[in-house]
Amino acid sequence: MMDLRIKIPKKFKKSLRQKFDLRRAALRDSSYFLSKVYAIKGECEICNYYDGDCEKCPFGKFAERDIEGCTKWIEKVIGKHHFYIFPNDVLWLKRNNKKARKEIKKFKKKAEKLIQWV
Repeated sequence: MMDLRIKIPKKFKKSLRQKFDLRRAALRDSSYFLSKVYAIKGECEICNYYDGDCEKCPFGKFAERDIEGCTKWIEKVIGKHHFYIFPNDVLWLKRNNKKARKEIKKFKKKAEKLIQWV
């Protein structure tokens, strides 16, 4: 089994926590999903710092094919989930609201044990 522990610079701690702060979720229209979605807006400072170069990102070692390392890491931590992460937001379909919120809470709890802030 792959070691899911990861080291992330402390300077990203606040922005990463805000990125998954369910209190910041708001219902919005989405032309991409052609549906209402809940979104937590906020740029990923890790993506910005590495200028979108996923290979240099601390999560890069988890990347597979064309799937970013951060997305694969979340999948490895909690399995299949009903939310999506993008450099500028975390979102989920309105119809999956309860499931996604429960999964994000589960993810945050597990991530606390796997992330070492350096």
